[in-house]
Amino acid sequence: MLASGKRFRSVGAVFSEQLGTLLAVLEKTTPYFIRCASPNNARAPNKFIAEYVRPQLRCGGLVEGIHSMTHT
Repeated sequence: MLASGKRFRSVGAVFSEQLGTLLAVLEKTTPYFIRCASPNNARAPNKFIAEYVRPQLRCGGLVEGIHSMTHT
C-alpha cells in the first residue's frame, strides 16, 4: 500500500475507512432488511476471514447494491 508521497495505511485503517463510508451510505438510505454474514466457518468470535465473507456479500447482492447507490 505504499505509493510515492503517501503514507502506509494498515489493513485496519482501510477497513475502518470503508466501514465509515458504508455507514454514511446506509444513513442516507431506508434499508428494508439487514442481511447477516457469517465471519468464519466455525462462527467463532473475533475471527474474521475476508475470503469467507466476500462471496456471501457478492451472492447476496450487497456489493452491487452499494455500488449502484454510490454511483448514481
